[in-house]
Formats: sequence, structure tokens, C-alpha cells
Amino acid sequence: MKEYSFNDDAGDFLLAQLAKSGSSTKLRQAARTAGHQLELLKPSVMGMTRDGFYGGPAAMVPVDAMVVMLARGKKVATIQMMANVPVAELFADMREASRELFPDTGTDPEAWMKRMPPAMHFIIDQIGSVPGTNSPKGSDNAIHAALGTLLNVLGDERVGWVADWVQRCSEATICPALIGMIGRASSGTPGLCSVAWPMTLPLARYVDAVMPAEGD
Repeated sequence: MKEYSFNDDAGDFLLAQLAKSGSSTKLRQAARTAGHQLELLKPSVMGMTRDGFYGGPAAMVPVDAMVVMLARGKKVATIQMMANVPVAELFADMREASRELFPDTGTDPEAWMKRMPPAMHFIIDQIGSVPGTNSPKGSDNAIHAALGTLLNVLGDERVGWVADWVQRCSEATICPALIGMIGRASSGTPGLCSVAWPMTLPLARYVDAVMPAEGD
């Protein structure tokens, strides 16, 4: 399967990634929802830049911001986070906030797995909405800790890889997006669910990087 390019439809890419990984068909609607919201974040722009004419998609988020997107059915939570410190430090702070809430969980990623679905549901219930609409205002501290739970599931090595990927994208003036999806289990068993987390997507170059304001 070819790699993602900025002109690709994000929803199609996510669906292809689900199919490639063998993830549950119950996540397809969540993938379409996340893809719709991602497309809204990277509209096509055109105009003259210092390097000549530019026409193509651009991420409509501040330079150096990362996007975390969690989808369930037709609802999506979108979080834009500014990396005011190195990404590894930001992630470490989130993970520690989560550990303070659940001190009995330890450091084993397997022990955190049971906490991942409630954390995703919490974030989506707090600030989720249908794509293109205003999101409710949630508790920043609670969402910060819930994201830490999602990171604790990955373990140190995987978190380090994700942090490095986010940092490299940002330094290349590309907006990094981390996407998670949750849905019913393919078995239909009550109480079980299907989860995909994290899918990494280099969304598009920041709009202020491809079309800087006059005088920049």
C-alpha cells in the first residue's frame, strides 16, 4: 500500500490502514468520521509565497501544534496541543498525571489496557461532536491525564518512537496527527470493544509555513 500523501483523502487512508492491520469492521464508521474531520483541518489553499505560487492542502492549525483525534461512531474529539516543551517531556508529563490518578496500575502496559477504553470514552463524551461543529469545553487537566492513560498503554519504547515522530514532523513544518478509534467488539460481546490507537498521520504542512504572512 502506498504511503499517505497530503492530497490523499484522510478517511480513505484510515480505512486502508484498518484493513491492512485486520482491525474490526466495527471501526469503519469511526474512521470515516475521523477522516471527515481531518479533511476539514486541511483544506486546499492557493496564493503567492516567497517561493512562488502554492496550491494544495494546508493544515489550519498553529505551527508546532500537534493534533490528537479520537472517534467513536459519528462523534469525534479533536485536541490541538502546542509543544511548548520537547514532545518527550510533554508525553512524560501526561503519563505521570495518569499514574497519579491510578497509582495501583504500575508501569506494565498490559495493566493499562483495561483503562484505555474508559479513557477514550471519557474524552469523546467530554469534548466530542460531529465533524465541523463546535466542541463542548471539557476539563483540560482531566483530558491531559486521560491522554496520559492512552500513552501508558504503549509502553516506554513505543511512546519514545511516537514522540520522536511527532517532533520530526513538527520540525519539518508538517502537522502530526495521532488518531484513535473505538467501537463495539466484532464478536458483539457486551462489555467488549474494538480499539485502534495510535494511527500516525502527517496531515499536511502548516498553513503559516506554506503561506507565511507578509513581513514574516
